Formats: sequence, C-alpha cells, structure tokens
Amino acid sequence: MLSDRLEAMASHFRAWAEQAQPLELNQRVSALIAAQLADAAGQARALEGRPVPPPARGELPAGVIPFRRRAA
Repeated sequence: MLSDRLEAMASHFRAWAEQAQPLELNQRVSALIAAQLADAAGQARALEGRPVPPPARGELPAGVIPFRRRAA
C-alpha cells in the first residue's frame, strides 16, 4: 500500500535524523528519495478519481463524514 511505503521511507530517514553527527545528503541518496517519491506519486495518481468502497461493516473510520442524498 502507498501508506506503508511512505511510512517505511519516513522511518528510514527518521533514523538518520536522530543521529548526533550531521549527515551529508549526497547525489545517490537524493536520487533514492526522488525515485521513491515519484513511485508513491504514481500510486497516488492511480487512485485519484476512483470511488471509495464502503466499509465492510457499514461504519466509517473516525473523522470521516458520510455524504448522503437528501430526500426530495
């Protein structure tokens, strides 16, 4: 899933950010970041405009507001 890939990437770079000494962002690492973000963007683009399936139990996740048609 897209969220899993992004979380793995964040976790990887979070570990670098927690190191005491400064790290250099070299060309190889920049290319890796660019490739991962481009792939994630492609996955997100593939989801755009697609309908969201209803939850299996009929319950929406917290923070999601149902849009219902009003009776005429």
